[in-house]
Amino acid sequence: MVVQFEEFFSDKANVNPSSYKTKSNLGLSVLYLHDTKKNLWKKFSETYPNGIVDRKKKMNALQMCQELQEQANKDELEPEEIPKLSTVQNWIIKIASVMKQKLAKQIVKKAENLKI
Repeated sequence: MVVQFEEFFSDKANVNPSSYKTKSNLGLSVLYLHDTKKNLWKKFSETYPNGIVDRKKKMNALQMCQELQEQANKDELEPEEIPKLSTVQNWIIKIASVMKQKLAKQIVKKAENLKI
């Protein structure tokens, strides 16, 4: 999943890297989003519909928050960038719902094609 995020956020169609502002401890340019988080997440999901799932590395919301906290402890993230546990839980629920809806549409479409 990290590879997909890196690819997506290195695409200048999605972000604009700052030419002067950097993350001090990492030396990486600050990225400015070209669109809202909601629209970018939709675009990311469309770009990587199946590529963001690694069944061996599934995490629940608590594990995700703990991983983000570890990154903050290593100065890879600012502590205020870490979402609340309830926010992560809501993201997981929403993503699961969207994926189920897409799968249901694919099944209906295949069934309709078989009838023809």
